[in-house]
Amino acid sequence: MKKELLWTSRLSLSAEESLVNELSFYAFKGECIELLGPTGSGKTALRTFFQGKEKISSGTLRFGERIYRTGESFQQTAVVMCIQEEPVLIGSLTVAENILLCTPRRKIRGLIRKRSLYTQVNFLLSRYAGDFRAETKVENLTYIQKRMVELLKAMENEVSLVYIDNAYIELGANDLRRIIDMIKLLKSRGITVICCGTGRPQLFPVTDRVAVMRQGRIVRIYHENDFVFSQFAGWISGGRVSEDEPRKKILPGKTVLSAENL
Repeated sequence: MKKELLWTSRLSLSAEESLVNELSFYAFKGECIELLGPTGSGKTALRTFFQGKEKISSGTLRFGERIYRTGESFQQTAVVMCIQEEPVLIGSLTVAENILLCTPRRKIRGLIRKRSLYTQVNFLLSRYAGDFRAETKVENLTYIQKRMVELLKAMENEVSLVYIDNAYIELGANDLRRIIDMIKLLKSRGITVICCGTGRPQLFPVTDRVAVMRQGRIVRIYHENDFVFSQFAGWISGGRVSEDEPRKKILPGKTVLSAENL
């Protein structure tokens, strides 16, 4: 039986320009949800709440066993990894230091021996990201390698939720495949993944549900087996497009668009 990690009921946030407006939503442990909507629909505002930067103005949120109500801010930031448009890592430190030391859930205490630190992370990399080393400084990594470090950090530190805010929209097919493989791994560890974007779904091999968000609310939810792009496009743009709507016919030779001296 699936166990619920996150549940909200008519959640609104208190920031003056917050775009989360009576949001009702849920997510199970080990589930991957793509949260999609136009810019300004509230996805980033929800991320800032999980970073502890906003308070609830009305409604309720439950995360694990803890319930948050009006006037409260999120306190469980140590178990949530927020991934933003650009990697948030310390470039002057090594991969190993970023994964094991730069985290609220730091497992290593007391005297730190770099050799054992590198050994531990190199073993991790040999299994999931063999194209760079634990000793490498993050500033010398490629863009996709930095993204892999973020996900490995989430896994190694056993977070409960990874909230990805418009981070993968420009990745090519090969790089996206690496991300999908990592998300499969996170799901197998019981880690919930919410991946936000503004366009069509990117992660269907691992996506359990697609939630369309507009004006701070969830307006439509799809499962993989009932997803129809024409309907989805209608919902995300503000209209509703019927699955059966016929395409307009254009007669041969009829001019649709012309331009001169443009």
